[in-house]
Formats: sequence, C-alpha cells, structure tokens
Amino acid sequence: ARKANLTNLEASVKYTIERAAAEVSAAKARVTQAELDLSYCRIYSPISGIIGFKQVDEGNLVGRGDATLLATVSASDPLLVDFNLSEIEYLKLTDPASIGKRAGSLTFELILSDESVHPHSGSFKVVDRAVDPQTGTIKVEANFPNPRSYLRPGQFARVRVAVAERENAILVPERAIQELQGAKTVLVVDSQNIASVRTVSVGDRSDKYLIVLEGLSAGERVIVEGMQKVRPGSEVNPSAASAGGDSAQKTEGS
Repeated sequence: ARKANLTNLEASVKYTIERAAAEVSAAKARVTQAELDLSYCRIYSPISGIIGFKQVDEGNLVGRGDATLLATVSASDPLLVDFNLSEIEYLKLTDPASIGKRAGSLTFELILSDESVHPHSGSFKVVDRAVDPQTGTIKVEANFPNPRSYLRPGQFARVRVAVAERENAILVPERAIQELQGAKTVLVVDSQNIASVRTVSVGDRSDKYLIVLEGLSAGERVIVEGMQKVRPGSEVNPSAASAGGDSAQKTEGS
C-alpha cells in the first residue's frame, strides 16, 4: 500500500509539473501575441529623413482593403540631386579610355536659388544608361551631404563641376561677348581708349565667364556694358568693372 501511495504521489507531482510547464508556455505565447499586437500600434519608418504632414488623424478609419497613406518620408542626408547633361557635357565628364571612371573622381558644387553655394561638396552617384532622344540629354545623379536636413526635396538648384583645369586662361564676362553672323566678337579698348571690334574664339563656361581661346591677350580691356553706344574706332571713357561683375561697367562713346 505504501508503494502504491508513493507511485500515486510521483504521478501527481509529475502531472503538476507538466501542467505548470504548459501554463508557462501558454503565458509566453500570450506575451508574444501581446507584443505583436502592441507592435501594430506603432508605425516605424523604413528610412530616416524628413517626414511631411500627416494625412490621417486620430480616429480615422484606415486600411479598408487598401493601403492608407499616413505620411511621406524623404531621405535627406545625403541628399540625392538629379540633373541632366547634354551629350557634349557628358563626353567632357567621361574618360574615352575607360568610360565612367573619370566622373567618379569629380567634385560637384550645388548652387542654390539665391546664388549661394551649398557648403558641402557632392560626389558622383550614377549616370543613366542612355541619352533621351527627345531632349538629347542624359540623367545624372549626385550625392550631397545635408546635415540637419538644411536642404529639402524639391528645391531648385544648379550643379557646377570642374571638368578640366586650364592654367593662365583668359576669362571674359559672358555679357561682353557679341555674336554677329555666326562669329563671336568683343569690343576692345586700347591704351588710347579707342574701341575696336575683335573676333574671338571661346571655350568652356566658368560661372558667368567664358574662356577665350583665341583673339585676346592677357591684360587687354573689353567693354562689358554700354556696347550699343560704342562705334568701332571711336574714343570711349571707360570705367573699371568689379571682378565679380556685380557693378556694371559704363562706357561712354565720344
């Protein structure tokens, strides 16, 4: 009888332990389900960046069979800038010997709508596979650091990149270049303040200036404003323009 009692006691203890273990497993399952339910109450953005205005308010019914837009998040750092290059500009950015490698070593500048320069230089990211036959341009993307999300998606800007370095280049303000019957000319003022027309050959643009390849020598003076008042061979009364071209040069003919 004593052996039977011990056997019954062992069976009872084993049953109690198994039941307790089952209850623990069930409790863990309930905790897991509760954590899952709680996770549905929180919405996490898949990316970091800037979030726009919310599209729904508390109490609105969402998810009625279709996904509901709650808000839009845009990645902001680094900022991706898209711009288009003409075929000629694209060829200047690439190395004919190993296409695409040269573009990766270039440094890009971002000129904002107020003409200020973004303090952080950008780097090449990717170039599109083909030229758009309708526009004759190819799309390029560059990355620009954007700490504190200073720049926002959708802003207008211009991209500037140095594709080559030319030592002792002669720069002339673009507004000083006139075109006559397909030839580009400038009005040159000699040491006697006599104006004359000079045909020039120009190259690349550098900001508001054009590089003069032929037709001018370093130190020669050209008229940048008031050209319509000047006749070739006439004496003028020039005043110097600022290097940045912000103040207009006024030239009076006599």
